[in-house]
Amino acid sequence: MFALLGIARDQAVHVLSVDIRSEKDAVDKAVRASALLERHGYASVHPIGLGNRDAGGPSEAILGTAKALQACMIVMGAYGHSGIREIFGSCTRQVLSNSTKMLFLHH
Repeated sequence: MFALLGIARDQAVHVLSVDIRSEKDAVDKAVRASALLERHGYASVHPIGLGNRDAGGPSEAILGTAKALQACMIVMGAYGHSGIREIFGSCTRQVLSNSTKMLFLHH
């Protein structure tokens, strides 16, 4: 949805993927997502894949990377794995609770 709306198309966009099982898979996902943004006219896209827990869990990695990059917005897909009882997954809830950045969430 972020890509289709063209939000921040004229700015640098960093695509972060966190996969605690495999850094290679994280990088591959970030590269694929970056290619999608480029197909939608984003010219300055930078994929980042993180695959270990050295920086903490996924939410800490997201928040820490956003802070380090001085990001003005965090864009996330929001979903839970528990079915209809839960709209947001635990990572999304943690980012919602702890982010000082503007959030764009799409469910």
